[in-house]
Amino acid sequence: MITAARVFRGLSASIDAWARFLRIEVDAIGSGRTIKHGTGCQYRGNFMLASLPRAVLLTVILAFSLCLNTGLADTPTTNARTIEIHEGPLIGHPAGMTMMNAPCFYGDHFHYEIHSDGELRVYGPITCGKVPSGAGGEQVCYLDPRLRCQARQSFSLGAGTPYSINEHGVKAGDKTYAWANPQEAIALMPSIQTRAKEKCNEVLFWQSLDTKNNRTNSSAERVREQESCKLTLQQICASAHGRPAVLGNGKDVTVLCQR
Repeated sequence: MITAARVFRGLSASIDAWARFLRIEVDAIGSGRTIKHGTGCQYRGNFMLASLPRAVLLTVILAFSLCLNTGLADTPTTNARTIEIHEGPLIGHPAGMTMMNAPCFYGDHFHYEIHSDGELRVYGPITCGKVPSGAGGEQVCYLDPRLRCQARQSFSLGAGTPYSINEHGVKAGDKTYAWANPQEAIALMPSIQTRAKEKCNEVLFWQSLDTKNNRTNSSAERVREQESCKLTLQQICASAHGRPAVLGNGKDVTVLCQR
């Protein structure tokens, strides 16, 4: 286990290198991207570490390191990743962020990662101008109860590409990328499906209210959410057998079955 004292000594000798690494991570967030480290540490807000005094910067870096150290402790697995991918559309592709006015690009490999909340993300080395490579990534989409989704509107590769997961790996378009540890991924799937069903309960409830009140919400995100929950709605309506169609949370969405 890495101790705080060892981390502090190491950082004292290499503070500038750590600062460059952290600036890549944080500036990406300031540019509208949320970066999660593989250990689960997450950074939000518009920070500019370059302007901080050296002592304050060291404190921030130490806290960051302790966050990494905490992430390495024995905790339940909440994510699973594919093997590293060395051929694919993200290789050398713009990462959709800038650092000190320099555009950032993905490097020569990347991997997909799923989280227990159903989020599908992509990670890889990122280079911004002359700054040494750091690690970064972005959200692709949230998986539905069928473990499928479409790339979100602001994904750097563009919206609409179909994604899905199964026991073999992540399928992006017509290409499947294998899991590094299939058992970890399989163990997460029930949790992902449960959360996706809970999300559909929410989406279908609001859709039923809009229908009852003759309201239309045609935003791309809402349409995508409703489309991903269509199978769930069909199952609920089919099982009603003339009775009120009720969601798992007890809400009546019969009005959606009459369309």
